[in-house]
Amino acid sequence: MRIIIPAVLHPEEYLHGYPTLFQELTLRSARVAMAAARLTPQDISVHVVHDARPNAIALRLRESGAILTTIKADDSETTTMPFLPHGASLSLQSLAAPTAQDPVAILNPRNPVLGVHDLDEALEHFAKTDVPCLLSALPPADHPCQGKVLHALVAPFRPLGDGASLRLDKQDRQVVLLQNPAPARSLLVLMWQGGKIVLPHVPPRQGLQTTFVLPPGYILPDAARWGLITPVAAPGPARFLLPYSPDDAPWNWDHLTTMVTDTRGRRIAGRQDFPNLMQPDGSLCLFRTAIPAYSRKDPLVHGIWELPLERSLLITDRLAHLRWQLLKEHEQEVSQTSSPPRLNPR
Repeated sequence: MRIIIPAVLHPEEYLHGYPTLFQELTLRSARVAMAAARLTPQDISVHVVHDARPNAIALRLRESGAILTTIKADDSETTTMPFLPHGASLSLQSLAAPTAQDPVAILNPRNPVLGVHDLDEALEHFAKTDVPCLLSALPPADHPCQGKVLHALVAPFRPLGDGASLRLDKQDRQVVLLQNPAPARSLLVLMWQGGKIVLPHVPPRQGLQTTFVLPPGYILPDAARWGLITPVAAPGPARFLLPYSPDDAPWNWDHLTTMVTDTRGRRIAGRQDFPNLMQPDGSLCLFRTAIPAYSRKDPLVHGIWELPLERSLLITDRLAHLRWQLLKEHEQEVSQTSSPPRLNPR
């Protein structure tokens, strides 16, 4: 196995303004990787891939036992996966793609709190699995089930019978049929005084009208008017703010009450009800196959290595930098407080 530390910065990256700090973080990551490699029976080499390194830091990196490789940084590098650190793709191009016989761990040097035992635990866990990829991850700070999507009106409200009709289909379901095709991702809104219902778009089969199905036994008031809404990307004149719920989400929402529910239909009222969800943080990625191109339609098959929140800090902005400085100060205070008192020789 190889542990690769891509020590490459993007010109627009926060740490680009602190080159000395990034070099120290890279050196720390190399020492952590070497120490973890000594704890495991696996044959592990540590590689630091660098685009520019002062002689002083290069000497210290070599003393750590890491193998150094110089590459020409490409600012336009396209990241294979959005959570991989900048320079990871170039690093693999300069070395070799991971295989089942020669897996690769990509260690992000921007994480200053990932420890030796954390890395050793991840390596051991990966060795016991057969997943093509293992990603460090943690619960999202803001769960997406709380998200909202703005929708704008694309077909003005009008009475049923004007462009749409209420009927029973062959399955004895109440359906609203549109005379004209509905835009993709559109929702049908039926409104009346004191109430409304939102119906999802059901893609029609070829040659058939667009169909929206009402809930079983639902009694629609005679005065109901219909309109079409679609999501909008930016704030603006929007008529509706509806829950965010992608197709593969482990939550849903009630189209009558717009209440967010889990897959069993139970209301999500607070954090205690949030569906289990993990978000890759980019601190550590392990592969035993070539890294595929990122695709939303064909998601990466991977395992999850849950990283404790206190071990998932990535210095990517000023706030994260400040948080790390405060953590260091706190650790120093704890260390001084817990150290045994010195005896007075007198």
